[in-house]
Amino acid sequence: MFLLDVLDNLPRLRLSGSQLKMILWIMRECGAKSVPSFQAFRKMQRYLRGLCGTPSEEQTSSLGNRFYVNNIRDHVKKVRPIGLNK
Repeated sequence: MFLLDVLDNLPRLRLSGSQLKMILWIMRECGAKSVPSFQAFRKMQRYLRGLCGTPSEEQTSSLGNRFYVNNIRDHVKKVRPIGLNK
């Protein structure tokens, strides 16, 4: 699942749902064990995004352009050494 998630989230090589379904089908046809269904894979991604993800905040520039930023404090909180999270 990890490698599939990495493949699905490569920033310059976005896969469509159809392409990912084809990859999962090929994996099953080649005899890979424990290949998730497309729905199970997306469910796992939603779970991980909720557990580990940092939501982007929408901002508007003085010229009216919309852009998104991540809060650096949220990132720092998530990389604290184990045992210090309280």
